[in-house]
Amino acid sequence: MRYNHARVVLAACLFAAATAAQGTFDSSKTVGYNTAGDGQTRFGVARFEPRFDSSGVDSAAVDSANLQEQDPYDRRAIFLREHGDFMNRRERYKPMISLGASTLADQSIRHEPGHFREFGAFTDIRLPWNVSTDGYLMFGLYGSGRHYQFKNMGQGGSLGDETLYSGGVKLGFGAFLDDNLLLEVETHPGVFSDADGALKHQDFDYPSFALATMRVAPNLFLKGGVRYNQVFDDAPWLPILGVSWDITGNSAATGGEADLGGWRVDVLLPEHAEVSYWSSGSTGWLLGVEITGAEYHVRTSAATNRQRDDLRIQELTAYFGLVERLSDNFSFTARVGAPLAGDYNLTTGATGFNRVEGALSSGPFAEISIGFDF
Repeated sequence: MRYNHARVVLAACLFAAATAAQGTFDSSKTVGYNTAGDGQTRFGVARFEPRFDSSGVDSAAVDSANLQEQDPYDRRAIFLREHGDFMNRRERYKPMISLGASTLADQSIRHEPGHFREFGAFTDIRLPWNVSTDGYLMFGLYGSGRHYQFKNMGQGGSLGDETLYSGGVKLGFGAFLDDNLLLEVETHPGVFSDADGALKHQDFDYPSFALATMRVAPNLFLKGGVRYNQVFDDAPWLPILGVSWDITGNSAATGGEADLGGWRVDVLLPEHAEVSYWSSGSTGWLLGVEITGAEYHVRTSAATNRQRDDLRIQELTAYFGLVERLSDNFSFTARVGAPLAGDYNLTTGATGFNRVEGALSSGPFAEISIGFDF
């Protein structure tokens, strides 16, 4: 069942974004968080317009020159000087645009007959735009498809193959309340459905979050807030708590040489925890666990007497991964692992029969994606 309270978050986010946009808005300038206030490039955490150069060129000097060329009263230049180091360290590198595919092989549901395979594809786009020297708006898109091939599942092995779709937009903002406190609010209204027929209001949902990030040390950040989504059946609204620790990355804050590698920890409970080691400025090794899931509105394929129901999936996955930044504008990520737990509630869309539900058993998981920055 969809929770209408999430629409309140959507309305609040749009109102705050509109308020923030009252100032002069220049859409030609992205936030560009890769440059710290001292002009140094951070390992593994540059998010937008990355300028590292693995061929040996002095990228810190390039960044410093780029800053000096900008109008000192330009909003983006001021934002970089005031908040660039904060933005660099608060989380590990993620590309602005990601395109990927994944698979779960030989999965089964405990105490249920049969097994299944799942093939997925996804895209994620996040584009921030400066609207002031202390804030930005966030725009983006997301989409995914999950195709399930069931074998001998359901009553009499009759559970048919199913494809689930999700997609929508990302709207939000980030604002510094002071130099060491960032508030982010986002809502992701979209469709979660098997797309078998015309969309109804039950097919729509509004995953959202509000998150405050506080810098308590040069390389240590504490996070807290609230989020709404359908990952947990009985708890769509949950508090979120986290920490990001750039363990060995102190030189940019102290004016030393730019880091070439090191360790960091990024945790955002209850859905994500990761340790990463950056053997160089362009290569990162990942070890983590994450919980993903959603509720999809489905219906039978019968042309007449069509029935509707909700299908729910949840996966707790452990993974080992590699991030390789091949150039300033292109990156590659690969992850392999296995589900540790999870909960599936599968149905054909017909109320009251042919439902398969229970804990997910273990099996291999693999995912690859490419990323783009500009």
